[in-house]
Amino acid sequence: DAAEIASRAILDAGMLPLLAGILLHGTGGDGGPATPPDWGPNTLQDSALYTLLHMSALPGVRPALVTERMDCAVVLSGICGAGDGAGDTGQARLQRLKARMALCYLLDSLDTDDRHSSNLITDREAGALADLLSDTLAGRARDGPGGYSAAAFGAKGVLYAVRCLLTEPRNRTLVASSVHGIRLNALLAGAASRLADGGDAGVDAEAAEHAAVSLYRMTAHSLDEAALGFDTAMCAGPFLPAAPGAGRADTVAAVAGALSGLAAADGATAATVQAAHQIVLRLDYLKYEERPADFLAGDPGGLDLGRVGGGANSGKTAVPPGKGAKPTFHIFDRDVTRSIQGSIMPNKTYTSAYAAAEESMWSHTGLFDVFDMANNIAYYAEGS
Repeated sequence: DAAEIASRAILDAGMLPLLAGILLHGTGGDGGPATPPDWGPNTLQDSALYTLLHMSALPGVRPALVTERMDCAVVLSGICGAGDGAGDTGQARLQRLKARMALCYLLDSLDTDDRHSSNLITDREAGALADLLSDTLAGRARDGPGGYSAAAFGAKGVLYAVRCLLTEPRNRTLVASSVHGIRLNALLAGAASRLADGGDAGVDAEAAEHAAVSLYRMTAHSLDEAALGFDTAMCAGPFLPAAPGAGRADTVAAVAGALSGLAAADGATAATVQAAHQIVLRLDYLKYEERPADFLAGDPGGLDLGRVGGGANSGKTAVPPGKGAKPTFHIFDRDVTRSIQGSIMPNKTYTSAYAAAEESMWSHTGLFDVFDMANNIAYYAEGS
């Protein structure tokens, strides 16, 4: 791979400290820390950041970027946290976004459960990320300050960054409660459904997995209080726009059809099938919101509820049909501790019964209902 070869050449030549130094200091030679608004197109920092972004995207290169001698994650964190972003120009937003994506890749290479907990995004970054995902899925360039060519970013890399960011619950809550949440979900659903339609150059099986897992993670923050019978902080915002001119049942059926086709697609990974299964089980408990017919007109890569179900895998299914268990209030609102009787393994505390059940989901090969397991964990944790 040409990118891997070029990255190895940079590392072998000892140029990584030079790249980090360019990002840490201003172009005027004053030795002060640079901030994203100073970095115009084709400046030293702009070029250095693009280089580091592409190096960070390579799994075989990442370990060399996070060492005791040179921790690029610290450098990138400083760029992401330079000011509050309120007065950022378009170019500054782009630089923060590039640094945030590179930081996602590096943190994901660490072997810790909380590796993404420090990588918190802002509402502005969520909007910029949705814009970037829309552009990459459509193969579209963006003009003006902060613009980029259609070839500057790949859909798979953007989807991977989204997946990393949505690992952190606080990021999911922020996105779900913002105006960007419903749009980002529609883009993720559209990306995942491309594999059900046979796949394309922009979205392969790996990219579809990133999209499906990300969409699954957002479901727990898009619950409908009316369907549940109680209110919870997990009811942060709508999941998807309602199908034009259709009711809730029609929207649920359309989304279920798309996800079933995705799970049955050639090349669908185990994680994709598991994510699609969980989403289908809880579709009746999610919130949908009517939007104008042209709501996603600017996002041709988003989910088209008027056409799903007619792709290459129409009629196929790899997920059992039916409605899943309704979540109870207590699976979200209290910590639970797991202890294994007679085991030397230490007890492990989870933020909720749902978090404990979700961890089990990813370690199992079979399909089951996470809400049902979480309900049982909460029930027995109370000593019932």
